[in-house]
Amino acid sequence: MRGKLVKQDPNDEPASVLLEKIKAEKAEIVKGKKIKKSKPLPPITDEEKPFDIPDSWEWVRLGDVYHFVDYRGKTPHKISSGIRLITAKNVRNGYIKLEPEEFISLEEHKERSTRGLINKGDIFITTEAPMGLVALNNFDEPIATAQRLITLQKVSKYQDSSFAAFQMQSSFFQKELQQKATGSTVKGIKASNLKQVLILIPPLAEQRRTVKKISQVLKLLK
Repeated sequence: MRGKLVKQDPNDEPASVLLEKIKAEKAEIVKGKKIKKSKPLPPITDEEKPFDIPDSWEWVRLGDVYHFVDYRGKTPHKISSGIRLITAKNVRNGYIKLEPEEFISLEEHKERSTRGLINKGDIFITTEAPMGLVALNNFDEPIATAQRLITLQKVSKYQDSSFAAFQMQSSFFQKELQQKATGSTVKGIKASNLKQVLILIPPLAEQRRTVKKISQVLKLLK
């Protein structure tokens, strides 16, 4: 993820312009009361940046470009059928494992969904035991989530969550998680700390070229 996987195109709209569009769309969503306004995150210092990036790219904090849905707290009542429940046990690096298959009732799903509905294309990231496993939600059906798992939802059509999910599996992002994690015996990361983790924003066209290239490589490795 250092700008070397695909060729760069000087005609691509730079990430600085892309970020302004994302911020504008997020402001509209907040104005429409679809999500709550988040607390301002600290500016990014030069000391925090792990390496140099192309001029057309930008560093940004995760909480500035994603809406967090966190179901920490009440343990769901599991039943044999109903709304599929995804927990940290189901999330592997890059995919969702169906076992164990667990479900909750429609009534409980409605109650839990007041914190936010889970949508296809959202990013799941495990927060503890183990921490930092990432996968995209590829289910067409309604999904519920449980503890030790945070859902990241894009706030703009100008975001590519596939690119973000690949990036979150990278060594530099995982190192960022470790640095902001807490706990001695079992490492975990709180939502407030996860929001401060840095991610890269290249031009959108370059993100899509990168996703296509990575997908091609992964097919060859199967």
